[in-house]
Amino acid sequence: MQGGQAIRILGKNMGRFRDIANYTEEERILSVNIGGWLSVNASRQESLTGSSTDSAFIDFIGFTLPPAAPVGFSEVTVRVAGQYATSDPRSAASLFVGCKRGYFAHSNETCSACPIGAWCNGTAGAMLTSASGTTELDSINFRSPVPVPHPYLLDPLDHTQHLDLRRLINGTVMVGNLEVDLLGYHTYPIPAAGFFDLNSSMASACPPLVRSYFPDRDVCVVACIPATACNGANICSEAYRSKAPYYRCADCNVGYFKSAGDCIKCPDSPYMLFVGAGMIIIVIATIGYLLNKYQYDIRVVSIGECRVSFD
Repeated sequence: MQGGQAIRILGKNMGRFRDIANYTEEERILSVNIGGWLSVNASRQESLTGSSTDSAFIDFIGFTLPPAAPVGFSEVTVRVAGQYATSDPRSAASLFVGCKRGYFAHSNETCSACPIGAWCNGTAGAMLTSASGTTELDSINFRSPVPVPHPYLLDPLDHTQHLDLRRLINGTVMVGNLEVDLLGYHTYPIPAAGFFDLNSSMASACPPLVRSYFPDRDVCVVACIPATACNGANICSEAYRSKAPYYRCADCNVGYFKSAGDCIKCPDSPYMLFVGAGMIIIVIATIGYLLNKYQYDIRVVSIGECRVSFD
């Protein structure tokens, strides 16, 4: 879920909606706090459930998730009926906040709109726990033009082992810029074809204007020049590679050279270039020798004359 979502809290001893008129001023005070942010429009509500012959009213607290609610597990503090109640962290009673598709964030960050030139999966996936207690993630749809490896299914400290669910009880696990959590994973922007993300160790190459869009995030999506240099997901096409100081697949790969801004494949036999150049020099020298030997002046040009008689 994301900021703006309507949420219900069910519980006991919260007081019935129909009895509000009999509450004291203290008992009428109601507030819901999500991860340090006050929710919007918290109020007692009720709904009718069941069939027409067997129905009942259910009382609950309804509120709107604050736009600045942090991503990940958040403690929920409720003040109702003159009492305070706080959920345990990272438990079924706490609130798990994630970004919608088209937005991105890691834990304790708010959801931001995906930058131009990238796509964002938001918070996606569900943890699958096996009988042995290990867990995996659902497949990630990167929509990349080339296959993307799946290190996210493995323990980053031991790539032969799946992530152990117990490692996620007290906190998340970062694998690159992917954050694995108990109820799924929080993704960051993935560059589309023609774009590159100057993140992590490449952040020094990020233009100041682009950096200003997300000053506190490890995100800097820029266009590649030429666009064909980048296949997407920070993968360069065959002819290009990324290296300091510009990165973004701006340099030619080994076996290619730059011509008019594009990287062109080198000839299969580079020695033939020298052979060809040598032959051209020999031909020119031979022609010059012959012209000098026969004292032929190339400035002299004979122009024929055609006469037509009408007699």
